[in-house]
Amino acid sequence: MSYDRVEGRWKYVSMETRFPAGIMPAWSFGGEEDGKISLLFQPLGFVGFGPEVEGRFTASDFVISRDGDNHEVAEQHFLQANGSGKKWLAVRYDYTRQQP
Repeated sequence: MSYDRVEGRWKYVSMETRFPAGIMPAWSFGGEEDGKISLLFQPLGFVGFGPEVEGRFTASDFVISRDGDNHEVAEQHFLQANGSGKKWLAVRYDYTRQQP
């Protein structure tokens, strides 16, 4: 992840290995706000879980929040084009720096 001073926004790249999405770029609409960095991934066609192949359009975000120098939480939410309009928490990473 890096901050592009020319564009005034964060940029992030993730390589997905759990399903065939490959390289997933994401961008913010601006800088950090209230201790959070919110990024949007480029939308993808999600194939589904298990033997069922759905091929639905999926949008996702990635929100990184920090509540001090030693704790950070990153959450990725998915929104499938299924008519519900509901996003769901797909992944949550909780990082705590250990003191030596």
